[in-house]
Amino acid sequence: MVRVRNGGRGIHTALLTLLDIAVVVGIALTTALLWQYTGALVTPLRVALGVPFVVFLPGYALTVAMFPGSASGQSSRPSLSALERLTLSVGLSVFVVPLVVLFLNFTAWGINPTPIRLALLSVTLAASAVAVVRRLRLPPTQRFVLPVGRPLRAVAARRVNVVIGVLLVLSVGVAGSALVQPGDSETFTEFSLLAENETGALVADDYPTEVSPNETATVHVGLGNEEGRTLNYTVVVEFQQFRSVDGERIVTSRTEVDRYRTTLGPGESSRTEQQFSPPAWASGDRVRLTFLLYTGSVSENPSLEDTYRKTHIWVDVPAQEDGV
Repeated sequence: MVRVRNGGRGIHTALLTLLDIAVVVGIALTTALLWQYTGALVTPLRVALGVPFVVFLPGYALTVAMFPGSASGQSSRPSLSALERLTLSVGLSVFVVPLVVLFLNFTAWGINPTPIRLALLSVTLAASAVAVVRRLRLPPTQRFVLPVGRPLRAVAARRVNVVIGVLLVLSVGVAGSALVQPGDSETFTEFSLLAENETGALVADDYPTEVSPNETATVHVGLGNEEGRTLNYTVVVEFQQFRSVDGERIVTSRTEVDRYRTTLGPGESSRTEQQFSPPAWASGDRVRLTFLLYTGSVSENPSLEDTYRKTHIWVDVPAQEDGV
């Protein structure tokens, strides 16, 4: 327990004992709060606080949890100097962040900025709690305290190490800022195909696999605009026939069966029912029903290389008997 003596002096000592941990927790929680807001004034502050949140705070919280004692205290426990703590904090952060991302990759949340930020916040707060408990269990003379007001001669004498530490922080700062940028930079267009299953629900499965030229099958085309701006989309539906030439698969025949346009604002989505029948030339062959997505204007004969997104299914076309 921290015993307060001599009034204000005791309170000052108690606060100073946990000052570094309080600052870490304060920056972490402030950064988490700023995630809920955007704006001309908020965005620079999010980046300014977010970079240390990614490249320093998790590692520092783990460092003070592992080494609660002071290097100058009379303790048998291993400890670190302030400069060593700084270097180890950055190194641990660089080590922990990829592990968090790798872990999230195998979860339902996936590798997205919001789960990554929440995971790093959890690591920082949990390690800080452990650090508080371990530090307060030590005698006051053995606890690590920020060298506030102490001369900086020791740091100046080791200026080479300081330069190395600054360069290490700058080298990972760019990567860290990518994780703390606002959601406006997380842009994509969702383009998907769905089909009805036995219960009538739309699923990304159970696509039509065998369709005759005189039959009609149905799929559903899904579009979702997460680009942060209004876009004009054009969907071109065509059957493609392939042949292997010198070991490379190339398109030998293309038949456009439909084309439609739609405009979606930020966050809007659409679903279109698409009916199709294979062309006569596909009889007895396996062809690909391809959905090509373009943005902006599209020519009458659109290029496959200019597609913004594309998806497809394979369809077997039974051979037709003469006269059928």
